[in-house]
Amino acid sequence: MRNDLLDLGHDDASLNALPRCSAAADLVQGRGSAFGVMYVLEGSTLGGKVITKALKRQADWPITRASYFDPYQEETGPMWRDFTVRLNALSGRAEQTQAIAGANSCFELMYRWLGDGQRVAA
Repeated sequence: MRNDLLDLGHDDASLNALPRCSAAADLVQGRGSAFGVMYVLEGSTLGGKVITKALKRQADWPITRASYFDPYQEETGPMWRDFTVRLNALSGRAEQTQAIAGANSCFELMYRWLGDGQRVAA
């Protein structure tokens, strides 16, 4: 993401001034919740493929490789399939419930952080 922002004209000072969401560190409470958070983040790479394709069609788009939206490039599908195999192998109902809670918490935090204009306390 840093390189993408530099390509868009930001400098180190403006990057350092960007708000951080330190509350994200509290999302992972164990293996199950970690998989839930990873589900959200890894799943976003699928949508990132669509976003990257649309951005590259813009005549004035300065980024040749959008590392944030398309980190795996042609490996996105295989990476997602590998992740879902691991996700589906979670052991037991408790870990699966934690994964669901972790994903929901991640979606909620992202919505508060990005979606409704409110800032999550740092």
